[in-house]
Amino acid sequence: MSYTYILSNWKSGASFTKGYTEDEYFYNQVISAIKENLKNKTLPFFNNDIKSVPRELLSGKIIKDENLIALEQVAAKNKYNSNLWLYGADLEKFSREGIKIKFKPNAEPVLCMTKFKNPIHLESLELYINEGGSKNNFQFLYNFDSLTPETQNALIKYTEKAYKLDQTYTQENYDTFQDNLKKDVKNNKKIILEIQEKIRNDRFLSGVDCASIIEAQYTHNLYQSVGAKMQNPIKEERKQKCYTAFNNLFNQIDEGKINSLMVAENLTKKMYSAAIYQRTMTSKNLNLETSKLHEEKMKKTVSYNGWER
Repeated sequence: MSYTYILSNWKSGASFTKGYTEDEYFYNQVISAIKENLKNKTLPFFNNDIKSVPRELLSGKIIKDENLIALEQVAAKNKYNSNLWLYGADLEKFSREGIKIKFKPNAEPVLCMTKFKNPIHLESLELYINEGGSKNNFQFLYNFDSLTPETQNALIKYTEKAYKLDQTYTQENYDTFQDNLKKDVKNNKKIILEIQEKIRNDRFLSGVDCASIIEAQYTHNLYQSVGAKMQNPIKEERKQKCYTAFNNLFNQIDEGKINSLMVAENLTKKMYSAAIYQRTMTSKNLNLETSKLHEEKMKKTVSYNGWER
């Protein structure tokens, strides 16, 4: 779908919602993008050209939570080369200020959300969606590469802050990751094993072992977080296992055995659990990061239309 106008906030009942609720729309865009990436062999896990985590353009903050999964899958689907994203509300503001906002044919806004909020989070360099744009919990973001070259040039001055923050972030993560690997701390090893065990216990979805998907997401996010200093050693056998697991899930969807949105929500959460694991491995305070993130995130259970997990 090609967009000629700017989407900023979620509007229940609008034509673009296709009858979905906010949550349904969010997870549908994820599963739709994954399906296209499977068909085109463009899953972001196996693209070593993606060396940076998604960032919001104006603040330079990292976009995490489940939004990370949605943004990366849609970016891979549309072959975007940028890791920078802009709020639709900010694009509307630029337009009012006289900047011509034009999109490429493959422009696709991604609905992002704020569901859970920790007050100490605001001290970090990570973004809650309702911190910016229109301050709403559900907002659309556009990739910088979805804009025409003319519009990109008009906004290029705003990219400097984000790129500088990214350089600092990747250098610090690289140093911390190397330090964590060298430490022979018994308690740290115990915590890492506990995290790995939690992920292993939560790897099945409708009888399909998603361990290869979780591993691919973790490895991808790890190498992203340290920038170009380390290269992701993509192994063909692991790659094929990941594609097979995805295809097994989509075969069940196509056969009507499982609900597409149930799979989308479960799969997104499993993939994000891998991203949380990556954050632990690059944390300066391994113990604190573990208790703060994993105990909150990994224990959450959700039901969708009667499906339990």
